This record gives sequence, structure tokens and C-alpha cells, in this order.
Amino acid sequence: MNLVLRSFGLALLMVLSTTLPMGVSTLNDTESIDSTTARSLACSGDICLNEALPNPNGADDATWPGGEWMEIYNSGTSTVDVLDWYLNNKASKKLYFNSASIVGYDAANSSSWEIEPDEYMVVARNGLSNFYLANTDDMVSLYTDGGVQLDQATWTSAASGVSYEEDNSTPTADWIPTSGPSPGAINTGGGTVPGPTVIPSDLVINEVMSNPWPSEDNAIWPGGEWIEVFNSGSNNIDLNGWSVEDAAGNKLDFNSVHLVGFSETLSENVILPGETRMIAINGSGNSGVLNNGVESLTLFWPNGSRAQHISWTDTEAGFSMVESSTSQYWVYAAYPTPNASNPLEFEIIANTPSPIEFAEILSNSSSDGSGFPDGEWIELLTLAVQPSTSTVGPLLTEWAMSRFLTRGLWSSTRLKVRLPLMPVNVGSSSSPVKQNFGITTTKLCFVMTPA
Repeated sequence: MNLVLRSFGLALLMVLSTTLPMGVSTLNDTESIDSTTARSLACSGDICLNEALPNPNGADDATWPGGEWMEIYNSGTSTVDVLDWYLNNKASKKLYFNSASIVGYDAANSSSWEIEPDEYMVVARNGLSNFYLANTDDMVSLYTDGGVQLDQATWTSAASGVSYEEDNSTPTADWIPTSGPSPGAINTGGGTVPGPTVIPSDLVINEVMSNPWPSEDNAIWPGGEWIEVFNSGSNNIDLNGWSVEDAAGNKLDFNSVHLVGFSETLSENVILPGETRMIAINGSGNSGVLNNGVESLTLFWPNGSRAQHISWTDTEAGFSMVESSTSQYWVYAAYPTPNASNPLEFEIIANTPSPIEFAEILSNSSSDGSGFPDGEWIELLTLAVQPSTSTVGPLLTEWAMSRFLTRGLWSSTRLKVRLPLMPVNVGSSSSPVKQNFGITTTKLCFVMTPA
């Protein structure tokens, strides 16, 4: 009897093994969770989830500024240390807030892992493989380092390159698309919170050098990082008491340390209509202040109100940042122009016809620094129609070549071109005219514009 039962049991086990898995699971099985529709939570604290990019253009696990990220916002009145807080996704994968994930983290600056009132912080996947934001039916919760859940966001489907935010009308509904990603800045859609109030001023940030080269970030002016402000109004503005602050809370007061040309006679610290003034890092900090990657700057009135908020996502060494005509993020300029009008955009410079062009450059002669023709030189070509018996000197006297060292270390010298060009080898009045002139300094780039 026992032999019969044993045989029957083995046969039954074989049948069942062909139809049911025996304790076998995969990662997909453990992560298969029901639809997250309407599982979002209203935030229960001052620090809340504010924006998410689950499906970036490019690789999900790319290093910042690529890849997936989430943004938090402090709607409270106190600064909060968020080190070791974490995000938890629907598969219980965790992303801890630390040096690998906090954008702008600086081990030497504790404020980089603190979030101040009315401040945003971006936490990025940044190449990590043990956490992700799912493109469909995800549910991500925000926890303190003590394991207290403060907020929860859900979405059913995420389009490529589109960020998502809380539905203001129904905080427990799935998150909705923004008008465009805005990491570290006010959302472009409704948003969990409206963001800090901005009271615009005639005084505006006009140009920023956050990634100087070849000088160090914290070099003394005119080297190092700097910010240019511009009076766009019709009245003088008293600069005493104004300040700028970056995303990490580093504050630059318009004082004797940072305001170039500061006067101890406070009544003289004014900026005239149409004038620019420079705010320099000027040796502050061990490694400068402004981030080369994602960064934001806020201009503050003397009473503490916000006057302007700008941001950028990337920089190029030696190039300054200016406002973009096509994006909410600032972009690097054709060349830096501290205390001068900003240059035209690259595309405009490249596509604007000019009667005078660069024809040939000798930047590495056998006798650098010597006088012409032995040293370095630049050859100009003019296509302007000139009488065969005249010169083109009067034309060139209306032009100037602004020079700056390679990759953007600005030299304030403007090399005026006043040499008359004689019509050498001119076959007709429409023939181009060329003229060489010497350069006595090395490693120069030239941009030629009407004087």
C-alpha cells in the first residue's frame, strides 16, 4: 500500500511541476505591482516632492545632468538637513540623499545638503543602478532619515523628456505633465507649490561667469567667477543692501568685498540707467561659489524680497552665461563681456554678412611677439566696393577688434584698426582687398564688430 501511495504521489508531483512554478521568481515578478492610479498623497510636511523626470531624453541611468531625477521643495520657514533622507519606488528600491545623488553636493559645505525656506533641491539617479523611476505606473515616496513618510507621487505613463508635478486641484491624483523640465527652479506648470514670490526690478542679472578659465574659480577680480548686473530702467538705483544667492545658499552681498568699484561713501554706490556693474567672487570660498553644472541664482532686494531668479544646466569653461531667447535656461555666450553689452548669439554672428572678414591668421610664428612681419599676424579681407584710386582706411576706422584670451579670459584692451589699406593688386573696383597687420601679444582670439 505504501508503495502504491508513494508512486501516486510522485506522479502527482510530476504533473504539478509542469503547470506550476516551484518557488521561482524574477525581478520583474517582484516588481509587478498594480496600477498606481490615484495613490498620490498630499504632502504632510514642509519638505515635499515637487517635480519628477521619469523618462528623460537619453539613458535613464545617465550621469547628471542627464538621467532621471526628482526635485523637492521647502515650503516652510526653517532650514532642513536632508542628508540620508531617501526616495522609495514601487519596487522598494531606495535612493538616499548623499554625495552621489544630491546635485551640487560639496563635502566641505554643509549647506549643500540643507534646503532653505523657498528653496529647491534636485536629487538625481546619477548613474546609479540600484534605483530607478519607472515610466509607467510608478509610485515614489519621500522619507526622512528616520523613516517617516512625508509625501508620495504616482503617475501612470511618462512621456520622453517630460517632467511631472502634483495636480494642484487634486493632490491625491496622479501627477500631471509640466510645460517643461525645470530642475532646481520654479515649475513651468501648476506645481505642488507656486514657488517663491518674485517682485521684478529694473536691476537685473545680465551675465554670469560661473566657469572661468584659465583662472581659478575663487581668483581675485578680474579673474575668478563674477556676475554682471544691469540697470534696465530710467532712474539711478542704490546698490547698497542688494545681494545674490545661489542654489546652495551662498550669498554675495553688494559690499566692499564683492561690488567692484565699491565706495565707502555709500551714496556713491549707484548704478545709472543703462549701466552695468560687476559682482565678483573675489577670493571668497575655497573653490569659488557658483556651480559649473546645474545652478540657479536669485537677486534680492535690500528688504529681502526676490527680484529675479535665473538658472542653467551646464557651462563651458571660459564662456559666460547669458539669457537665452529660446529656453528658460541660460546659455553660454559667444564670448564674455564684463561691464559691456552682451554679444550677439552665435548663430547671428555666424550668419550676419560683413564687408570685412578674417582671411588668414598666423598664431604660432617662428618669432612670437616680434613686430610685423616676423611675429604673429592676422590678415583681413574686405569685400566692399571701392574706387581703384582710393583706400579703405575710412571704412576700417569705424571698426574695432575686441580681443580675449583663448577660451574666454577677457582682456579689456580693444585693438583699434586704423591702418589704411592700400588697394594692392586691385584689378577692378569690385575686387577684394587684403591687408596684413602684426600682433605683439600671444594666444589671442579676435572678434571684429563695428566700433
